[in-house]
Amino acid sequence: MNVRKGDLAIIIKALLPENIGKIVEVFEPLGDDCGLGFRWRVKSAKPCRTLSVVDFKTIYRDQDDIAVPDAWMRSITGLPITDDIKDEVTA
Repeated sequence: MNVRKGDLAIIIKALLPENIGKIVEVFEPLGDDCGLGFRWRVKSAKPCRTLSVVDFKTIYRDQDDIAVPDAWMRSITGLPITDDIKDEVTA
């Protein structure tokens, strides 16, 4: 799994290119569906366009609650807890 419930994630692949790069919050698992693999219900701060899973032609506009395959997202982990840079300069 690339993401978990509660993660913030970035969409790295999408059927509609304008959704790539959007930041989403991962809400709940939806299971396997439509040959796209395991999917999650996510919410986006900016509305996304989506395709109908019935015909992959019908476009739905301005939805902030969408389903995204796990493989199409990467978790945003934030800054590391430890710092590898030393505070002192050795001579």
